[in-house]
Amino acid sequence: MCRLSGYYIPRKNTARSEEAKKNLAKLVIGQQLGGYDATGLAFVTGPAKFYVLKEPAPASEFMTSKATTEALKGNNPRCMIAHCRAQTLGDKANNQNNHPHYTKSGIITIHNGMIQNHAELFTQYKLHRDAEVDSEIIGKLIEFYRPVCADTTEAIQQAVKEIRGSLALAILDAHEPDTLYLVRRENDLSIALDRDSEIIYFATEADTLAEILIKRVTYMGFFTRTTNPGRIIIQEIPVGCGLKITRSKITAFELESPPSVWGAHYYGGAIVAHKQKQDKIEAWDEPIRPEFKSTDPIKKPSRFTTEELQARREWLAKLEIKKPLPQALEVEIKRLEQTIIAREKLSSQTTLIYPYDGVRESERG
Repeated sequence: MCRLSGYYIPRKNTARSEEAKKNLAKLVIGQQLGGYDATGLAFVTGPAKFYVLKEPAPASEFMTSKATTEALKGNNPRCMIAHCRAQTLGDKANNQNNHPHYTKSGIITIHNGMIQNHAELFTQYKLHRDAEVDSEIIGKLIEFYRPVCADTTEAIQQAVKEIRGSLALAILDAHEPDTLYLVRRENDLSIALDRDSEIIYFATEADTLAEILIKRVTYMGFFTRTTNPGRIIIQEIPVGCGLKITRSKITAFELESPPSVWGAHYYGGAIVAHKQKQDKIEAWDEPIRPEFKSTDPIKKPSRFTTEELQARREWLAKLEIKKPLPQALEVEIKRLEQTIIAREKLSSQTTLIYPYDGVRESERG
């Protein structure tokens, strides 16, 4: 159900751009079995500027259309993301339902998976809905959190933590023209490095990456030999991991699931089991410790556990839906959120990994 693909060029020049665009077209078409209903692509053209092209057509038609051909010929972006859609919610004839999705501030997202609580999140955070699909909530939530977070990475972590369902994502922020974010919480997502051209590719299916990037010759219609052995490195992104890809490095960051997830859900022929946390489903008003209730105000967040702060925040969120909160509670919410975010930042220090470290093999000592 749906397929993601794209590329990132750390050392960009015209030859590498042409190679990357050529391979991307093959990747998108090679994955169209995962989504025949619509295809789209997006890239950042400059600070706060981006380009999105999508149509309700299969990849084989979309990637060879006049509009796509002209877009690829006239632009050489450092990074491009693409999507093959299998229609679930939202009619493909309404192009706003197709991927990539984007916000006014320039958060561009493509998604593979299903989100169970999208309607609740749109209501809870009073977000405007432009389409009918569940995937739209991802970019809107990142945009919502971005002003109160330290950076886009933290905004993505906060948004993903709210989402109940399955996720594999590629994200661009138009205010960060040289950055690509990849997210894998449940669904498949793999990344590849061409060590000669130093181009990074990603796709839902690792087999498609191998088929497109690893070159082989066949003898006598039977014997097969790889002509670029060791040139292509392919690996799965770990489950529960996000990647921030820039020109010099790849930074991994941790992802969390929402505090309440019910049972198991079925999607695309696969069953994803989730641990049930019944104590956090609808029991925010129950004591977490004898002297604490989420209905009681919290004036000094540092004296409370993170679970207690989250419980209080959830209780106030219920009140927000019903009517505007008084100033004192708005101030309390801000203090709660700042404390929670600070603690999460400390508990999930980023780890660096280096599929690409800016040094060619021939330059190593």
